[in-house]
Amino acid sequence: VSPEQEMDRIGSILDSVTAGCCHLLLLGGGRGCGKTRLLQEMTLGARARGYAVLTGCCYPSEQLTPYHPFLEALSGLQSKVPIAARTEAERGWKGIQQLVGSAARDAYDHAGKAERLRVSSAVSDTLLQVSHAAPVALFLDDLQWADADSLWLIKHLARATRDSRVLLAGAFCDVHPAEEHPAFGEMLQLLSHER
Repeated sequence: VSPEQEMDRIGSILDSVTAGCCHLLLLGGGRGCGKTRLLQEMTLGARARGYAVLTGCCYPSEQLTPYHPFLEALSGLQSKVPIAARTEAERGWKGIQQLVGSAARDAYDHAGKAERLRVSSAVSDTLLQVSHAAPVALFLDDLQWADADSLWLIKHLARATRDSRVLLAGAFCDVHPAEEHPAFGEMLQLLSHER
């Protein structure tokens, strides 16, 4: 695929999301094949179209930190949304911070699962609220190092943001991710099955 074709495809996806059709894109490939560059091009295109652009990255050292890439992406939410949505964004961010703190204290028992659901609902509700004022693009890089809670949240968002102005995009190095990170493989399989 030529760079021009890539940019046309990106533009088409961004225009579709602006019109109210959520998209989930997962870019896989070997190291150095251009996944991160493509995410960066999408970021530029989204900003040019007035999106609230949120970016986060997964790191091997943060694999045990619940929701790390989402906390990174959402930390600047208020400054990235139109003025009309800032109060809602600030309220949503504060609620998410409180819930994540509670989830981190709970082991993965039944209370922990309930907290995971509350965090996921708070994140999706906040993104949906913001998307009424401006389309939202959430870009996450290096998903092969995502923590289990973040993977669960990606699955939740893919379902919860259907028919909305939300673009979810992530990149991952696909050198045997399912074997190295079974939860990541399960997420890919589920999202592929659900289309």
